[in-house]
Amino acid sequence: MGPQNTSLPPTRAGYGPMGDAPPGGHGGYDLMADVKAALKALNRNRWLIFAVVGVGVIASAAFSLTLPSRYIATASVLVRDDGRTLLDQSGGDSNPFGNDILLESQTQIIRSRVVTERVIENMGLLYDPRLNPELGWKPDPKAAGGASRETMMTRVTENLRKNLHVAPVGRSKIIDISATASTPQEAADIANAVVQAYLERQVEEKVQENEALISALTERITELRKNVAAQEEKVATFRSNAGLVEGAGLQAVSAQIATLNENLTESRANLASLQAQLAEIERVLDDPDADVPTAAANSEIMSALRQQKALAMANLAGAQARYQPGHRAILSAMEVVRALTDQMRNETRSIRAELGLSVQSLQARVGSLEAALAKLKGEEGRLSDAQVELRAKERDADSARHILEDFLNRLAQVQEVRGTERADGRVVSSAIPPENRAAPNRKIIVVGGGMASLFIALLLVLWMEQTDTRLMTLEQAETWLQAPVLTLAPRLTPEQVAALPPQLNIVDKPASPYSDAIRALHLALAPPDSSEKPGIIQVTSPNRGEGKTTMAVSIGRALALEAGLRTLVVDGDRNAPMLHLATECSNDFGLVDMVRDGAELERAIQKDPTSPLHLLPMGPMQGGSMRLQDLQMRGLAQTLREKYDAVLIDSPGLLASADATAWAAISDKILLILDTGHTRQAQVTGSLRALRGLRGRLVGAVLNRADDST
Repeated sequence: MGPQNTSLPPTRAGYGPMGDAPPGGHGGYDLMADVKAALKALNRNRWLIFAVVGVGVIASAAFSLTLPSRYIATASVLVRDDGRTLLDQSGGDSNPFGNDILLESQTQIIRSRVVTERVIENMGLLYDPRLNPELGWKPDPKAAGGASRETMMTRVTENLRKNLHVAPVGRSKIIDISATASTPQEAADIANAVVQAYLERQVEEKVQENEALISALTERITELRKNVAAQEEKVATFRSNAGLVEGAGLQAVSAQIATLNENLTESRANLASLQAQLAEIERVLDDPDADVPTAAANSEIMSALRQQKALAMANLAGAQARYQPGHRAILSAMEVVRALTDQMRNETRSIRAELGLSVQSLQARVGSLEAALAKLKGEEGRLSDAQVELRAKERDADSARHILEDFLNRLAQVQEVRGTERADGRVVSSAIPPENRAAPNRKIIVVGGGMASLFIALLLVLWMEQTDTRLMTLEQAETWLQAPVLTLAPRLTPEQVAALPPQLNIVDKPASPYSDAIRALHLALAPPDSSEKPGIIQVTSPNRGEGKTTMAVSIGRALALEAGLRTLVVDGDRNAPMLHLATECSNDFGLVDMVRDGAELERAIQKDPTSPLHLLPMGPMQGGSMRLQDLQMRGLAQTLREKYDAVLIDSPGLLASADATAWAAISDKILLILDTGHTRQAQVTGSLRALRGLRGRLVGAVLNRADDST
């Protein structure tokens, strides 16, 4: 039966015996595969990760214990925007820019150097070594290295301000003042001292403002009094110069004008009446037939003449009625009438002359009255203008007096509140010593150290995975071998091995995971539905110590027990024979005797005490050597094929001895045992190179001592 390349059935769903992608395949990117590989890498290096994280946690915990404890105490103060002086209390809102600016300004005041220095003075912190490190731990001014008080104050102020946190509470007018110190009581004392210093500063500012205000008001009142006196003097001088004496002046002139107006009106009326009478007399005098004018009719002489003329006219009429025209009586009567008429005209002329004189007199009076009236009106205008100017000056004087009175009232108000000044702010809550430490937060430090250590551990694992050439995963094995992995033999703990050696699992614990892995392997090597015999199978590895002897015995027992095949395990490693130790058989006679001395096969073969398996140990090597000649090897192989269905050669490692290549030459199949976490890529590559043209007989590999991360 010559060498053969048996087609093996899959032992897991998917490609190849282990259900993975075919070796050398170029499938698409598999995210889950990468995730699984990463998880396996983490699982393989879990103890390293645990160690690094543990060291990091312990170091972080130790570091946190070296940090000094810090406590935070908080006091709250209510700020108000009514801190105005009496001069601007009537001026409306003193903070037109809103609540935000008020809170920001008060926050800066609380953090100001003035308030901080007051706290330092009140609490005696200038020589506190915790705030003035230059002193060391000797509260002695001389220990400050000759630094001036101003320098120390600046240093302590800056250090204290670093331990203060001042911030408004939301949109309210409350400001929280938090102080950090090494003891709870000190933190509370500093926070309360800052609040007290802030309120004291407000009171002092008010006192200073009021004193400055009193001084300013006093000076201003002195100036205002001088101004009032000057204004009043201007009023008196102007009144005197303008002749605006109280109770006279413009009112008297106005009364005189009224009287003159009445007289002028009356005189003008009389003049008009006289002028009318004079005109009537002129008309009568120009008309001989005109009747006596009314102005003349009222005269006594004219009345007597009229009566006489009327009597004469009556006599004329009687004579004309009695006598003939031209009669002496008529002529005499007519003469009498004519004489009376002349007398009346002469009287009228006299009256006209008198009226003319009266008219002239009245005209002169009217002219005089008009001149006097015009003069009085001019005086009235002058006095009126002077009165307006006087009133303006009086208003200026009144305004100066009112301003003086207002300042006097404000001065009285300021003097009234002197000594009663109070702070605008109010303590909402005083700081109390905190029960819990604010810093260091040892839990956070430890957790942070653990996270940092975990990160370092992951980087270390990544570096190790990138630089480590050891075989760790199934994917690595199939990639390096370009051949399938037939099974994963689980790693057994030292306790499990001590209780039951691996090669006895298939016998004593057939349901164990190790037995299942061996069972999967024997099914791959000897499929139940195949009529072909497994033939000679070389069980080898790159080097010694990778479990090939244990694996060969385990496979042989499985084939003998469960498959019922005639199975022989041959110890082919003359440099390190291990079969007799793994099976507890005798090594007094074996393969050495057959090859070197020509002993019969039946004499060298032993039976396995726990299964139907046959064993061919190496035998003693003392007193001679053994050379595996090609002819002898081929003859032995032929004999073994005839007597057994399956022959397992426990050969030396491919890189350990040239005998491995000799055994490979007579084998039908080659099974490569790889030790997970021990075999390196170069060893796998060297093993494949050692097989040369026999690589076609490599049916697959076994990952021995595999764990969950493989």
